Amino acid sequence: MIPSKPLMVYCQVDYRGNVATRILRQHGFDAANLIGGYKSFEIASFRPSASE
Repeated sequence: MIPSKPLMVYCQVDYRGNVATRILRQHGFDAANLIGGYKSFEIASFRPSASE
């Protein structure tokens, strides 16, 4: 990994992603966490089809 290259960190529900992001930042990485985890992202991104 290249410290100056931005990283997106995520886990299922945010806790581990947040911990990992803090550790990476402490070591000089440009890291961002997906707040809420990928489960929240899936729910927010869900688009029902026209037939539903």
